[in-house]
Parts: sequence; C-alpha cells; structure tokens
Amino acid sequence: MEDLLLGIDLNPLSRVFAAAFILAAVPCLVYLLSLRVDTRVAVAAIGFIAAALGVVTAPDFFWFLIFWELMMLLTCWLIVQERRPGGFTVAYRYFLAHVAAGISLFFAIGIQYATTNSFEMGALAPEAVPFFVVACLIKAAVVPLHIWVPLTYPSVHPAVAVILSAYTTKVGVYAFARLLPGIPWIAYAGAFMALFGVAMALRQKTARQLLCYHLISQVGYMIVGIGIGSELGLIGGTFHMRNNMVYKSLLFMVAGAVLHRTGTDVLARVGGAGRSMLLTFGAGLIGAAAIAGLPPLNGYVSKTLLKAATEGHPFLQGALILAGIGTAFSFAKFTWYLFLHKPSSEAPASGEAREMTPAACLAMASLALLSIGLGVFYPLGDACAFNPTPYPVNGVEKMLWGVIPVFVGVALFAAYRGIVRAAKPSKRTSEDVGKPTGSLASASSPSRSESLPWDVDVVYSWLLSRFFQVSRYIAMRTGDATHGYVLVITAIMVALVVFFSW
Repeated sequence: MEDLLLGIDLNPLSRVFAAAFILAAVPCLVYLLSLRVDTRVAVAAIGFIAAALGVVTAPDFFWFLIFWELMMLLTCWLIVQERRPGGFTVAYRYFLAHVAAGISLFFAIGIQYATTNSFEMGALAPEAVPFFVVACLIKAAVVPLHIWVPLTYPSVHPAVAVILSAYTTKVGVYAFARLLPGIPWIAYAGAFMALFGVAMALRQKTARQLLCYHLISQVGYMIVGIGIGSELGLIGGTFHMRNNMVYKSLLFMVAGAVLHRTGTDVLARVGGAGRSMLLTFGAGLIGAAAIAGLPPLNGYVSKTLLKAATEGHPFLQGALILAGIGTAFSFAKFTWYLFLHKPSSEAPASGEAREMTPAACLAMASLALLSIGLGVFYPLGDACAFNPTPYPVNGVEKMLWGVIPVFVGVALFAAYRGIVRAAKPSKRTSEDVGKPTGSLASASSPSRSESLPWDVDVVYSWLLSRFFQVSRYIAMRTGDATHGYVLVITAIMVALVVFFSW
C-alpha cells in the first residue's frame, strides 16, 4: 500500500528514484554554477530537477501529468536561452517529440479517469495502456523513438546536457516501472536498445554523441529488468538507473570539461588532455570503468543483478553480455582519444587543455567517489528499496563475468588500434578527419559521424526536418503558427498510436 505524506507518494519505488534524483542534483548544480551560467539558467535547472522529483513522487495521475509537462517546458527554455545557432530548431524538435508524449499521456489519463472515475495510480484500464506505452517509449528514448537524444544533448550548453542526461530518460524509466512492469516485449525492446546504442556509439567521432548513444544503451539495460518484471529484475533495473545517473553525469561532465577547455570534443582532435587535466582524466577513467561494469564499481553491481534476473532468458542475457563488450570497447576509445592519443598536427584543438575550476573538479570527484562507494559498500545504499534480501554480487565467478566483457572489449580496441597503425598511410588518415571548430559555441554543434545509407538516425532526422518545413509552410499560409504546430504534433501522435496499435 502506498503511503502519502503531504501529497507526496512515498512508495518504495518512488523512494528509490527520489533518492537517486536528489543524490545527483547537488554535483550537477555545482558543475552548472562552476561554468558561470546565467542565474536564470540555474533557476530553470533547479525547477527542472524539482519537476522530475514531482513526477516520481506524484500522488495521482493529475500531478503526474502536470510535472511531466513542466519538465518539457523547462527543457525547451534551457535549450533556447543561450541563443546558440540552431537552438530554436533543436528546441522545436525536442518539443515535437515530448508534446507527442504529453498528448499520449493526456489521452491515457483521460481514458483511465473515464473508466475508473479516479486519478489514482492503480491498475490501468486496458483501453488506456497503448497510450501509456507510447508516452513512456518516447520519454525513455526507446528505439526507434530515441532520435531526440542525439539531436538535443550535443547541441546545448555542456552543463545543461549533464542535467538533461541525468533526469529526462530516467523519468520514462520510472513510468515504465510504475505503470507497465512485467511486459515481455518491453524487455526485448530493452535488449535491442542496449545493442543498438552500442553499435551506434562505436561509429561516433565526438565524445558527446558517443555518450548520447550509450545513454540509450544503458536505458535498455533498465528496460530489460523492468520488462522481466520479477523482483530481482525491478531491483536491478532501478538500481542501474541510480548508478547510471552517477557515472553518466560524471562522463558528461568530463566531456563538457574537455570541450570547455579545448573548444572541441571531436575525439581525433582533442588527444593528450590527460597530461594537463589529471583530475578530469582520473574521473573519466573511473566513469568509463563504472559504465563498462568493472568490479567493484557501481555499474558492476547493477549489471550483475540484471544478469541474474535474465537467467532463463538466454537471448536477453546474451544481449546484455554482448552490449557490455561493446561498452568496454567504446569507453576504451573514449578514454584513449580524449586523454592519451596524440592528435594530428593538421587538425589541432583550438584551445589549451588545463584543469577545470575547483568547483567543477569537486563535482566530478564527488561523482567518481560515489561510483566507487556505491559498488564497494553494496548493499548499504540499497536497504530501502522493496525491502529485498540483498542478492550477493561477490564471488570469483560473478566477478569474472564482470571482468571478462571488459577485458574482451579493451582487447578488441587494442587490436583495432594495432590494425589502424599498421594500415596508416604517411599522411592524414580517415580517423583524423574532423571539421575544425574555433570556439566553444561552434563546437557545441559538432559535425555528425560519416553516415551510411541505412543509418536509421539519418532517416529520422530527415523526417523531422520535413515535419519542421510542413509546420512553417502551414504557418505561412494561415498566418498563425499555432495551426502548424497543432497539425504536425497531431500527425506525429496519430502515426505513433497507429504504429504501436498495429
């Protein structure tokens, strides 16, 4: 039974998510303020975090919808407030995706109320389930509705990207865990997400694009546990959410620090920052080891829980192990190119690498220590969640299953580097290609990786561009931009509902 105190939902799931959101809030805000952003940005960021907390502690569907939509509005304001080139287009695309999610949630809650005559967050009406599913799929960036993540996070202020990456998709994960647990096809969608995110991350040439696709991949892990629906699956999924908030925020801070100091996050152009940014390098190394699942860090704990939850589901377990190998490969690449690789003299970074301010270093150090502490002291921080008997994660066999994927991924990257060196011509190689960016502003919108004809994100980006053009055309013809917005959002909403109903 749910406990309500002053209108706040205090059920065990809400407590876990609220504790994770509060835990990540302080270092994220310290990092934001260390970059000397406008006061209005800081206030909006605090409001965004408060709205995210409102979603996971909402006592009923009415307040759930209010806070859900407030998050979207504050995000759009955070995107456009700096007036960066293309900022309105980025915000508009984000707006379209999340208003579609909001409309679907509105329909779902309306049907739920008409059926039950209550806003209580209890058993869902069958007629409302498809609309709840669509809203959750968009918010959690489930493939193929993930495109708003790589289109948004690399194009905003580095500190804003840290906060958005920590909270937005996790609200979608909470909605899945609270409303739609134990649906098998959702678990398989999560496994596909984990593999798809890794495959796309391996193709990226900028640090923040790589992190965006790994954000999608890591959410896939969470969705697998929630889709399985067992107690261990829910525990593994929710704790992976918490751990991911810690090390993913840390990795976005590290990438943002390198971008802030050097003027670029193009991997082939940054190299060598580890010599001048030792604390950032150390924090990045811990974050990379945590996301790869190296024991005894926090990522290892939640991945071990999820592997145990997938016993009896060989496809799901195999997908998570394969995704773990790809993750280790990706973050060997991330660490090598950002901190150790010597960049080509033909395309040097525009700025001089040096350590961040003490406040930014404190934020990164605190998250690095949390990544260690939440793993080493497990299950100390997990006692309040569902009151489970802690699943043991120690032992030679379990640790080997944590170490082996990391070892294989790093070994594959080392082999890849050896092949590249052996095949490297005397002049600039294709891996050194990166369009120079002369400032932080220009670097905030990095060129995309070389695209293949079948690249699904290129197709989605093209479709969104066409939607944008259609809305502008309608606005010009009618003299009222509202008509264009409403028609385009309605078209997206109808297409999504038809697709998932089919």
